Amino acid sequence: MASIRQTVFILSTAQGLLSLNGVTLVAVSALAATLLTENRDLATLPVSGYAVGAALATLPASLIMQRWGRRSGFQLGALLGLCGGLLCAFALWYKQFWLLCCGCTFAGFYHAFGQQYRFAAADAADELWRSRAISYTLAGGILGGVLGPELSKWSWNLLRTPYTASYLSLALFALFSWLLMFRLRLPAVQLLQETGAVRSLWQIAAQPAYLVAVVAAVAGSGVMTHMR
Repeated sequence: MASIRQTVFILSTAQGLLSLNGVTLVAVSALAATLLTENRDLATLPVSGYAVGAALATLPASLIMQRWGRRSGFQLGALLGLCGGLLCAFALWYKQFWLLCCGCTFAGFYHAFGQQYRFAAADAADELWRSRAISYTLAGGILGGVLGPELSKWSWNLLRTPYTASYLSLALFALFSWLLMFRLRLPAVQLLQETGAVRSLWQIAAQPAYLVAVVAAVAGSGVMTHMR
């Protein structure tokens, strides 16, 4: 039980860092973009890059973890987040709008890998503790909701170029997450043998229950983004 608790603590902390990264990035990116482009209609493009990056990397992240393991995948995701934070900081320092969009996209890649934290917690726990492990891991995301807006207000003008410190702090969080993964110990995942007919992705996507879940997720993300 002690090892399970340590694993869940690490994953919950990583989830909190991921949430802190995402909330702060969404809070400052549109404002930072206005410093780099005169076209205010493009101000939300970096945030869109974050969402697109997360969508594009979701399936590759799963395949990478299936091939090399979850811990390696989490470390790769954290390194992508580190690169994203540094790219955004350089974009502001050198006044490059499209580099800011690229950095936010890399942060989206990090988010895609981090979405697997809950599944890693489920794999590490036994049947009786599995639901708690998932809940405790997801609860780490509260860190981002509470501290993310405060971090954006506190860090935006620490350096000569506004918002540069905000992105550097996100790079540091990703670096800490990468280091934290060296302490993570996960059991080997046993792949189940497929029996019978295997449904294609198109068949799965055509199910009404799947469509309802997608619509609900899109609506929820839209509401949260609008509230931020």
